[in-house]
Amino acid sequence: MSSEVKCQDGTMGLMFFLAPGLDGKDGEDGKEKLFFLALKRARKETITVEETEGEETKKVEVTKYGDFHSLAGPGGKRDGNEDIETTMKREFEEETGCEARIVRPLAIYRDKMHSRKEYDCHVFLVLPKHDLEKLGNIEDEEKLKNHGYEPMVWEETYEQIKAALDNGRSILEDRLQIGPVAENRFAFISLVNLVEKRPELGSAKAIVDMYERSGEKVPVLDRAFVEKCRS
Repeated sequence: MSSEVKCQDGTMGLMFFLAPGLDGKDGEDGKEKLFFLALKRARKETITVEETEGEETKKVEVTKYGDFHSLAGPGGKRDGNEDIETTMKREFEEETGCEARIVRPLAIYRDKMHSRKEYDCHVFLVLPKHDLEKLGNIEDEEKLKNHGYEPMVWEETYEQIKAALDNGRSILEDRLQIGPVAENRFAFISLVNLVEKRPELGSAKAIVDMYERSGEKVPVLDRAFVEKCRS
């Protein structure tokens, strides 16, 4: 009698805020838009190089980080027997430097990674516990090397992912040309699943209403915060 193998549990947190867009003319702020704080993970590669000391040449393995390529909300896998909300809070702080509080759960999806590993990803709507002044103050040296942050306009990001899905393309291999700078950006599978299975979340109004139904308000930040994160 066979039994289903339980997958590793993981998390992804989506933190939304309102701020002026960066499309204003003549130095004026653009129209207020709904952003989410996107975590950009850099590709990690181990390569073999030759090093010479005196007359001796030896081969050594070196870890390097390529372009930021994985776009999602902060999150990660459960450690030991911790409850999943604790995992979400811990991962958010480890990856952003800011403490988080959970507004509400959004979904649970079975995610198949590019590596073929499968995770049950718990997606949460989160808010910073205090403020975002500590954004980027990360203690983990490894995460400092391969993590970046960028406020992304939610509706634009959503439509990019949805268009790729509608065209039958692999979103893990398609570049998303979003934002002011073209980079090698790929949507993380947890974000793709949310777009594919929760079409009602595609509008800014739907997100704002969801906060309000939970007794919360979407934070309103200034343009300087958006520009700082993108610098």
